[in-house]
Amino acid sequence: MWYESFSEIFRYVGQAPEPTPEEAAEIEKTIKEMNEDLECQIKRIRTGIRLDGTKYDDEELIIFKSIFGEEGEIKRIEK
Repeated sequence: MWYESFSEIFRYVGQAPEPTPEEAAEIEKTIKEMNEDLECQIKRIRTGIRLDGTKYDDEELIIFKSIFGEEGEIKRIEK
């Protein structure tokens, strides 16, 4: 497919069909798994434990906590 402009591409993309119930369920399942994985990563960072079981250095923990905060919520970083 060849398009002359971005508007033609967007027009085509906008005509994408709605996901089937099976696809929607798979999308929801994937989102849930990704959220659970992210929560586990944040808990690991808060406790200072790497995947291999070793502890993070104090300097690394300071950086992580400046991003994620003490309770694990992601802070907005101002530019």
